[in-house]
Amino acid sequence: MQYFELKEQLKNFAVFTLSDIRKIEAKFYRARLNDWQTKGHIKKLRRGYYMFADLALSEKTMFLIANRLYAPSYVSFTGKSNRNFYSAINSKNRTGRITRWPK
Repeated sequence: MQYFELKEQLKNFAVFTLSDIRKIEAKFYRARLNDWQTKGHIKKLRRGYYMFADLALSEKTMFLIANRLYAPSYVSFTGKSNRNFYSAINSKNRTGRITRWPK
């Protein structure tokens, strides 16, 4: 499997594993991941977890990556980071009071 074929198959994945790749191609040679990492095509996030190097890192993508790396996990609907993510907290307001709601 070539890198661009893999990227097309996993385009909806923020983070992928060797297991994810082997669901697409059962006889995938693991050393290819090291080659692609050396060439700068992919980044190793932690043991066994990879992402494409050109993936745009928005706040939403960071939540998805964190959720995949530390599963089972969740983002609290009452947590400050979640309210901030959905613009329910004005960043200048340090009290945590809700000052506006998302549109």
